[in-house]
Amino acid sequence: MTQTELDEIEKRAKLATSGPWVTDLHKSRFSVYCGDLDHYHQIASVAYNQNQEANAKFIAHSRTDIIKCLDEIERLKEVIRSIQNGQQIEGGWN
Repeated sequence: MTQTELDEIEKRAKLATSGPWVTDLHKSRFSVYCGDLDHYHQIASVAYNQNQEANAKFIAHSRTDIIKCLDEIERLKEVIRSIQNGQQIEGGWN
């Protein structure tokens, strides 16, 4: 994956409605919402199928999971740069 692709993913993630996002079952249909119980906004409604709940949870968690993945990619790139420069890895490999 190129840095341009990673930058585009990060830009999309930052422009999306802030989280956290949650799922809820309403009238046999899962939806993804953001906000609190008094002021919430629907992000997505998931079509009914055997994976409906899993799909809704995947969408809801993507709001925070993608940012975590991008942060981890950046951390690992830093580890690689340190190794290439012969530097000690701060904090070990974790």
